[in-house]
Amino acid sequence: MYYQGMEEIIKEQYAKGLLTVDFQAMLDMKSCPECYGSRLKKESLHVFLTFPKKGAKLIESLPSFTSFFVHQKDLPFARPVDDGTYKINIWDLQKIPLKELGEMISLYVNHTPHDATLIGRITRPLLDRITTIDEL
Repeated sequence: MYYQGMEEIIKEQYAKGLLTVDFQAMLDMKSCPECYGSRLKKESLHVFLTFPKKGAKLIESLPSFTSFFVHQKDLPFARPVDDGTYKINIWDLQKIPLKELGEMISLYVNHTPHDATLIGRITRPLLDRITTIDEL
């Protein structure tokens, strides 16, 4: 189990009837039109890791694969289009268990058509941090 965020905790407490009227009124609030409730800068939401659907058996085999795209229905610019790729942004990435995130980043590094030096500079520190946290 992983951290679901405050919104989910409040909804759970609401469903159990443990919240006061003040908190119940807050649940009727609408998502921010800028960040769509992600609390991330809109520019961050426009950055994606893309995997080609052709030969994507490795990424599809990860246990959390179905949760990767959980927020894309809320993001008008991230809705799946039939362009032959899977697009995963930071909002989706933060929901993936740490170990699987490391596996997914490794898959990206090994299968991306982008410059290996640049990708390595970005992903190597991430993978090192994931390994360190996992060893704790």
